[in-house]
Amino acid sequence: MKWCANIAASLVLAFCALGFAADYRIPPPGSSPAARYPSMDPPNEGLAPLQAPEFAPAGEAPSYPSFKDGEAGQAKSSAASAGGAARERLGTRAGLNANAAAPLTSQGTPLSTLDGQVSGSVQLTGASSQAFLRIFIAPGATGDIQKLVVSQDVDMDGSVDFNYTPGFAVSGVCANGFVGCTPGTWADCTYYGWIVEEGKLNVAPVASGVLGGCYCINNSCGGANLLWNNLSLVLNDLGGGAAGALTRASPSYQITQAKLDPGNMSIEFYGADLAAGRPLADGRIISGTVSETQYYGRPGQPAAINLDSSAQAEALAQKADPKSPYSMVTQLVERSGTAVSTQNCQLNRLVSISSPTILCADPYPPGTLVGERQVHEYFRVYGYPWSGKDDCRIGKDCGGPTSCYLPEPHRFWMYHWLPQDGPVMEAAAPPENTTLVPNLEWWVYAGCSKKDGTDVGHYSAYQYWLLCTKKLDLISEELTNGCGAMEADPQCVLNSEIVDGVTVFRNGGSTGLVPQPSLRNYTGQLGTYPVTREWWRKERTYSCQKEQAPHDLSGAYERVAALKDSTDQFELGTTTLHYADRRKNAAGAWIADGGSITLNPPDAVSNCQPICKTRKVISNTDVTLSSTSDKQRSGPVGGTLDSNQIWGFSYKPCETQGCPLEPGEELIKDCQCLSEFAEATAILQTLSQAGKDLICSDGVRK
Repeated sequence: MKWCANIAASLVLAFCALGFAADYRIPPPGSSPAARYPSMDPPNEGLAPLQAPEFAPAGEAPSYPSFKDGEAGQAKSSAASAGGAARERLGTRAGLNANAAAPLTSQGTPLSTLDGQVSGSVQLTGASSQAFLRIFIAPGATGDIQKLVVSQDVDMDGSVDFNYTPGFAVSGVCANGFVGCTPGTWADCTYYGWIVEEGKLNVAPVASGVLGGCYCINNSCGGANLLWNNLSLVLNDLGGGAAGALTRASPSYQITQAKLDPGNMSIEFYGADLAAGRPLADGRIISGTVSETQYYGRPGQPAAINLDSSAQAEALAQKADPKSPYSMVTQLVERSGTAVSTQNCQLNRLVSISSPTILCADPYPPGTLVGERQVHEYFRVYGYPWSGKDDCRIGKDCGGPTSCYLPEPHRFWMYHWLPQDGPVMEAAAPPENTTLVPNLEWWVYAGCSKKDGTDVGHYSAYQYWLLCTKKLDLISEELTNGCGAMEADPQCVLNSEIVDGVTVFRNGGSTGLVPQPSLRNYTGQLGTYPVTREWWRKERTYSCQKEQAPHDLSGAYERVAALKDSTDQFELGTTTLHYADRRKNAAGAWIADGGSITLNPPDAVSNCQPICKTRKVISNTDVTLSSTSDKQRSGPVGGTLDSNQIWGFSYKPCETQGCPLEPGEELIKDCQCLSEFAEATAILQTLSQAGKDLICSDGVRK
C-alpha cells in the first residue's frame, strides 16, 4: 500500500500548508509564556501545552525562526513539484476518474503513484452482504443460555455450511470460552475453551486457569434477568472469543466489523482472507455492511431495506455499547455546559514469588511461606592426633565404616562415619557459618608402636562441621490503588468499572455481572503454586466535575485590536511586517510594545490559468423538427468536412508538458492567458438575434 500512502501524502500537502498558516501567530516579545498569554486558561489535563517560542526581553531585538540559506527555495520547489504532479493526475474530472475513482472501484484498473512508477490492484468498495461467522443465543428460564448456535461459512462462498451447538446449558462466559454448570446454579461446572479443527469452530474442556475474565450469567449469581440486561456484553465476549480462535488458527483472516444485534440475540462478523485475496463471504473486499444498493428505492417500488428502521436499529445497538460513537456523543451533549473531565485509574493485585536461601538459624524473610527444604553440607577438617594403648590390630582389621570401635573414653565414637543426609567435602579449616557436629569424628589409622611391651595405636582425628541452609519459596502480595484520589473526591462519580475483563459497572449503573475467582500459577525454586483470588485488576473510569471560572477574553480582544490596527496597512510584496502590540508585563500592567518581522519575498505568480484552444472533427447528428441537422446543409462545410461533420472546439488547462491533445485534435491557440470574451459576446449576440427571428410576434410567419 506504499502507493496509497504516496497519493495521500500529496493530497494532504496543501491542507498541511493551510493548517500551518492558520496556526501561525505573531509572537509578542516579552518574558514567560504565562505573561504573554495572561488571560488564557491552562490547557486541558492530559494534553501537552503548546510551546510558544521564547523571545528577548522588552527593548531588545526578538529572535524569530527562519529558514537557512536555500531551505526556503527547496521547500517551495518540493511543494510545487508534488502539487504539480497531483494537479496533473487529479486536477481534472477525467483525470480524477481515471486515476482515482476507477482504480478504487473497479477490479481491472490499477492504481498508480503520482509519478506513475508503481502500480497495483486496489479495490476499496464492494460490500460483503453475508457474514462468515454468526453466533446466536437463546436464554432459558434459569438465566442460562439454553441454546447457543455458532454458524460458520467455512469455505467462504456466501452460505453457511457448518453449525455447532453444545449439548448443555451455558452458565458462564469467559473471554476465550464459556462455562457449563448445572442450570440455574454454579455447581458441577466444566470449563470449555474455543478451538478450531480443520477450519471449524469447536470447544474442548480445559482447566479453569486457562480461561480468563469468566463471569456467571444465570439466576444464581445476580437474580433474574441478569443475562437479558447484559445481552450486548455476553454476545461481544462470546463472539470475540470465537473470532479470536479463528484468527489464531488462520492469521490471514482479517476481521473488519462485528455487527451486534441484541434484538435478535446475535452477533455477526465480516472480514477478508488476506492470503486468499477474497472476502470472508461473497463480496470482493471488506466493507462488512449491508450492500448500499439495498437502500435504494425505485419509483413505485420501496427499497429492500428501510433506511429509517436501519438507522434506529443501529442507534439502539450503539447505545448499548458505551464505547460507540453514538454513546460518546450523547454523553458529550448531556454534559455540555459543565466542566467535566474523564479520569481513568486502576487497582491492581500484585503477587510475586521469591526464592531465597537462608541459614537454618536465620529468621524467615517477609512473605507467605509456601515451600521449604533444609539442606545439609558437611566439611571434614583435621582436628588433632591421638594415641592410646590398644591392640594395634584394631586399625588394621577394620573392614567397614561402622564396624570398629575405640576403647574408652572414645568407645561410642565411630571409627569411620559418613553422613547420610548431605555431601561431605574436605576443608583445611571450618568454613564460615558452620557448626561442629559433636561426638562424630573420622579417625584415620596412622600406625602402631610398642612401649613397655604395650601396643600403642596412633590416629589422626578429623572433625565434621555442618553448614545448614534452607531453600525457601515465599509469596508476597500487594494491592495498589491508583483510584484513591477519585474515591475521596466528592466531585467524582464512578462511570464504569471492568474487573478482570468483566464489565460490572457501565454508564453509571451496575450491570449485575459478578466476576468469578480466577487462578494464576507462580513458579519458584521448589515448585509451582496455584494462587486463586477474587480479582486481579480493576479498571475504572470516573467523571469528575470541576469549578471553572468564565473565560475572560477581554485581554485577547485588546491585543488583537492593537495588532489589527497596526497591520491593516500591510502591502503584499513587502518583506518587512511592522506591528504594534499591547501586552501585560510581569506586574500585570498593560504596556505598549511592537516590533517587526522579516518575511520571505513572495513568489512570482501568474495572473491567470494558462489554457489552450483546440479543435477536432466530430459527427453532427443533432435532430430538428423536420429531419437531422446534416440534411439541412447542402454540402461540405468550408470545403473540408462532410455534411455530417462539424468542428468541435475545446478549451483546456495546460499541463507541465503543454497543451494535452487527444488523437485527431488540432492546436488552435497554444498555452497562454487566453481571453475569448469578444468571441463569446459575439456568439451570444448572434444567438439572441437568431432567436428573435424565429418568433412570430404578429402571428404571420416570416
